Amino acid sequence: RIYRDPFGNEFVISMDLNGNGYTCDQFYSAKGNLTKTIGLTPNSSGVFGVKSKEVIIWSSGPDKYTNPFAGPSENENGDNIISWR
Repeated sequence: RIYRDPFGNEFVISMDLNGNGYTCDQFYSAKGNLTKTIGLTPNSSGVFGVKSKEVIIWSSGPDKYTNPFAGPSENENGDNIISWR
């Protein structure tokens, strides 16, 4: 199945598959200190994620663009739809 937001973008879904109580995401975990602004915290390895056995879901929002070089709430990423905040 493909789940889409109201703008037609696919949702990205990440889960705690190793059962460590920490859910990480490839896009948001790499953003360093800027991730604190959207509710992510670092684990013991310094990787950012949601501290719980939750599923995190996000999409690129109304502008349909995700900028891998900007922070999680900067520029094109500011309108991303996120589930954990």
